[in-house]
Amino acid sequence: MLKKVLEEILHLLPTNISENEVFENIADVLLSELPVNTEIGASRLAISPSLYSTLVKNNPELSTYVIENEHKENLANFTIFLNQGLITLRIRDYGDLIAIKLNATSFDGIIKNIDVAIFDDTTLLETTFERHKEDKIIEYDYNKRIFEDGNEVELDTEQEKDINFSQKFYVPVKEARNYRLNFKKYTDFLNVNRDREQKRELDLHSIDNLFTSPFILKDLDAYIRKNLEKELEETFEREESIVAPKKLDNVIKEIEMIIGNSDEIVMSNYLYLALECYLLEIPNSDLYNKGVIIKKLNGEYTLYYLHIENDKAIGTGKPITEEEIRQILNSNPNNYEIEGLLEFFNLGYSR
Repeated sequence: MLKKVLEEILHLLPTNISENEVFENIADVLLSELPVNTEIGASRLAISPSLYSTLVKNNPELSTYVIENEHKENLANFTIFLNQGLITLRIRDYGDLIAIKLNATSFDGIIKNIDVAIFDDTTLLETTFERHKEDKIIEYDYNKRIFEDGNEVELDTEQEKDINFSQKFYVPVKEARNYRLNFKKYTDFLNVNRDREQKRELDLHSIDNLFTSPFILKDLDAYIRKNLEKELEETFEREESIVAPKKLDNVIKEIEMIIGNSDEIVMSNYLYLALECYLLEIPNSDLYNKGVIIKKLNGEYTLYYLHIENDKAIGTGKPITEEEIRQILNSNPNNYEIEGLLEFFNLGYSR
């Protein structure tokens, strides 16, 4: 029953997804992981209102097994419980970006992740494999592929692996390859280092709790440039013009890929200062290059933790509630003096 329902739902997806060759392979992987007679049981299948309407119209008996998502951009949210573990699939349509995440976690400590970003003519595919034992990562592998108009783009795959490994285990990129190729030798060090740096990161996030005024992500370079020009004018009493370098443009594109569509965003102070350095082409190796972005889309808020290094950005996001928003604001009273910040969160001037 479960496999039949999934096949019906996948068949209803928009053609820019269902006919994408990378996605077709992912769908095959998902369906192949399911035993033929798997029942839905405790699994949760939720789809967008438009997909739900079509599915129930064509298969009214399936309304018992499928839930309707509240928001149209959430095309599919599947959580599938199997005897050997758990599979999740998330498909979100942000208009100019389709974001797909497939995760398979087994009870014997193996984690497989497939992340796909589909643009008009480009598809980005990232896969990771992890094996855990006694709270340690004892095996790790990452691969990245890019397709343009159906043709695979040639990449320096070893360099891409190094960058990802550096971000995963908090080691310098120039040392990542040695650690990566000799993972068994450095397993203990890499896990201890990762745990230590993650705790340090959390501590720093608790300090990096002052936010910018809201702005539109595509205007990020203009927003930074405007603020810098204003500071220069106030300091030197003359107008200055700043041109955004290609380096900052690349970072902005990386951020856009991570957070997708947004109405407006706000950014934590440390991250903003790091991007100022990119604009001015000032070496920022001594600056804290991690921080937070909160995006607003259709009245909902998502918080992203970002890390920027070597023109690359990596980040994870999670929805946040009004109570969490108030905790963030209250962690630094100066947030209440930031122009437009309370209006961004629809909180007016109340505390």
